[in-house]
Amino acid sequence: MLWGNEGQLLLEKAHVCIAGKSQLTQEVVKNLALPGTGRLTLINDTDEENNLFFGTDIRNLVALNPRVKVDELDWQQAIMCHSEFWSQFDLVIVSTRQTEILSCISALWTSEPSLPPLLLSYMHGFYGYVRFISSEPHCITQSHPQHKIPDLRLERPWDELLYHLDSLETYDTNKGKLLKVPYNEQ
Repeated sequence: MLWGNEGQLLLEKAHVCIAGKSQLTQEVVKNLALPGTGRLTLINDTDEENNLFFGTDIRNLVALNPRVKVDELDWQQAIMCHSEFWSQFDLVIVSTRQTEILSCISALWTSEPSLPPLLLSYMHGFYGYVRFISSEPHCITQSHPQHKIPDLRLERPWDELLYHLDSLETYDTNKGKLLKVPYNEQ
């Protein structure tokens, strides 16, 4: 497991909100559903251009992992332009071009430092952008000490190795000889 048991438990408890419908959203939902994100809330925007390209139903993607709970909502300006709505999520991902949604999100995250981390993203063909906004630094809290990198330094070399190292003339500045190490032809 890439993120360990503690990371998997955090993922299973996470409540992620994804606003917008696009091919990028489709990929994000799949990549959150497969490892077992606990709950996804999908907010549909009214971008008809994106909805035309949104071929697969989100429910089919989430069916890849039946333990994931999914809620679908339509964008409601009156409710969603208040910080109380967004405070229930652990992460908010926005992928839309709708200026109504983007201006509401921008105003909220600028004025409310207590809101969850926000990932703004959009893709059009081969071009796109990603912006991460958070009021606190992103820190790794567990570095997985159970996976230690072995120390390969030789603190107590064996006698044959010491003899071989002593036989090398490393003080010689002749590059020709040094290039032959450890295959020194004597």
